[in-house]
Amino acid sequence: MLRLLRIGEPKIDRKMNHREDIQGLRAFAILLVVAAHAKIPGLSAGFIGVDMFFVISGYLITGLLLNEINNDGRISYGEFFYRRVKRLLPALITMVVIVSFASIFLLAPFEQDRQALSAKYALIWLSNFYFAFTHVGYFDTTSETDLFLHTWSLGVEEQFYLIWPFLLAAIAKLAGSRHSISLLIFGMLGLLLSIGMFHFNSDWAFYLMPARAWQFAAGGLMFVSYTHFKNKEIRVYERVVSRDTVALSGFFLVLIALLVVEKAGYPGLWALLPTLGTCLMLVGGRTGRERKSLFSRALSVPLTQWIGKISYSWYLWHWPVLVFGFSVLESDSILVRFTLVLFSLLLALISYYFVEAPARYGRLAFKKSRLFFLGSLGLCVGLFGIVGIWQSNIKDWNLSPKQLPYIKANNDLARIYADGCDGWITNHNLIACSYGKRDASKTVYLLGDSIGAQWFPAIEELFVGNDWNIVVLTKSSCPIIDEDFYYARLNRIYVECEGWRDAALDLIVKEKPEAVFIGNTRVNFNEEQWKSGTDRVIGKIAGNVGNIYIIQPTLALPFNGPYCQARWHWQNNFFTPLKSCSNYPDVKHVTNIGDWLRSIAMGYENVSVIDMNPYLCPDGVCQAERDGVILYRDQQHITASFAKSVAEQLGKQTRIEFN
Repeated sequence: MLRLLRIGEPKIDRKMNHREDIQGLRAFAILLVVAAHAKIPGLSAGFIGVDMFFVISGYLITGLLLNEINNDGRISYGEFFYRRVKRLLPALITMVVIVSFASIFLLAPFEQDRQALSAKYALIWLSNFYFAFTHVGYFDTTSETDLFLHTWSLGVEEQFYLIWPFLLAAIAKLAGSRHSISLLIFGMLGLLLSIGMFHFNSDWAFYLMPARAWQFAAGGLMFVSYTHFKNKEIRVYERVVSRDTVALSGFFLVLIALLVVEKAGYPGLWALLPTLGTCLMLVGGRTGRERKSLFSRALSVPLTQWIGKISYSWYLWHWPVLVFGFSVLESDSILVRFTLVLFSLLLALISYYFVEAPARYGRLAFKKSRLFFLGSLGLCVGLFGIVGIWQSNIKDWNLSPKQLPYIKANNDLARIYADGCDGWITNHNLIACSYGKRDASKTVYLLGDSIGAQWFPAIEELFVGNDWNIVVLTKSSCPIIDEDFYYARLNRIYVECEGWRDAALDLIVKEKPEAVFIGNTRVNFNEEQWKSGTDRVIGKIAGNVGNIYIIQPTLALPFNGPYCQARWHWQNNFFTPLKSCSNYPDVKHVTNIGDWLRSIAMGYENVSVIDMNPYLCPDGVCQAERDGVILYRDQQHITASFAKSVAEQLGKQTRIEFN
């Protein structure tokens, strides 16, 4: 327990007034988060709802702690943390246990391994450290399959709660009533730290508490600043600018953030938009003695109060329901998304009324904090042990004959990756790897992104052993199309790709090879970009190459192939699997790309297009596995084994004499 001298002025009311508008802000924030994760068009940046939660928490927690200091002269740290853990832990444990149990039956064993590790860290509020230091970027596609990714924000909050009472106590003791200045300085320093950390390591800036503490401090500053206004000062303030104007200004800042931060590096400086917006809504929505502002009344309707009340439980359940649903149903159609959101809301209601509320207010609420801490510690230790047993069983399950082939398929890559030939995304250095006879009289180049690189085993099968030298020039996610390419993983234009591509084309012009194979993914360029961008590439090298073969992009599965097959065999142990691992893909875009490429090829005598899709997906049906051969190593890349098996079919579409 921290004991402090009483602070004379300003006096804070012993009981904080209940603010319905804050409950409405919670509803606004959770709706943004759910909409973003449910892939609602135009709301993909709804993850800023978490930033809003941080500011709201800073406002409320600072108010509670300063209330204790000013009225009792002390902070009961044990009591404070007991309230926070009681508020958050029961519902969190319930979600982690049920989701983990469900994953045992719904996911393949090697998928479960990652979930078990995430569950461990989620149970002790350290998942943000796990994601930050294992390079699981929030915006990476790989993170979309982690059932406990969303628990990072709970880790940030609990870690903040560990330091905030001590910090406020120190401010109260050293700065007296000058809370505003102290919190402003702390917030500004925290913002500078966040921006600096963002440029050093964006994952750390996103996940780690020190880079987010300034947002809590901003909320605390709003509480202190507005609480310290006297009624006369409030009336003067309202003559200059109404509270509705302030609140609406904050609302529009959040809307602007929804429009601009999607394609911007985040958090960085852009996090100021939702943070300041929430601060203004807190200040503008503050109720005085005379009336509520219009903005406060809008946020205080029964529906927003109800959503705000269950917002924590909905936050816990919406993400795993969406991850499970998209994965198991192999669809993210509008109907599926809407159904999953409603189902997560149902689970949130059950969680709130049968776990969260009883733990806080009802029969399950512990009256003694010591008993609660001991019980919580024992429960977490016990669950840790159970997760450990689960992980041990996963290792055995992975070795079963019906699982091991699909684990190996994930690593069934062209050997150029092990040889370090594929250029990493953050540099533009050109790496040229040679295979076959170095002193051969003829040379063939393979140029492409990872979809182009997947055909190396077929090209090696055709050329190695003959009088050919194979040179590989590949860079993952770098299309061989002379157009600016926005790369979501970097949240910016992929400038490294442009520099690397220019260097690769210059090398080909210099070496004048007999043949060049070019392969690209089905990047979402329009017709004009595909045509003009490809034409600029071909035009640069066509006069210095014997023949150029553009490999049409391959069709992709709407699911991870080996994952689906492994999951199908695993689920078959318990029930009839819901889905098979075959699909009729939407071939329109890939077909259009093929037509566009052929129209460009017609302008050159030595350029032609190769289409391998009839061999990969005969009759328009794509399968993860066919006749015992695993075709895909993930959602869109084929296995090296399959590529090698269709080398002859690829060779027949060329004019090359391989001997």
